[in-house]
Amino acid sequence: MGVASRLQWLLDGIFQQQRLAYETVGVGGWRDADTKVPTTDEDDFAGIDASDMSHPRLQHKNAGLGEEVTTSH
Repeated sequence: MGVASRLQWLLDGIFQQQRLAYETVGVGGWRDADTKVPTTDEDDFAGIDASDMSHPRLQHKNAGLGEEVTTSH
């Protein structure tokens, strides 16, 4: 298995997918980011933006309450 294939296999794992999503909203402090189970401290997690209950999302770490944060798809 080549390096690129190994990296793709690693990043396709559920815990890596969660890490990538949390990093997108500003959650940092990850340990073991190159392993199957990356970890961070609970205090680092982003809150939930429940302003639209039909589409709840993670709230960006730097966003104030009620401030909408958009990301490109």
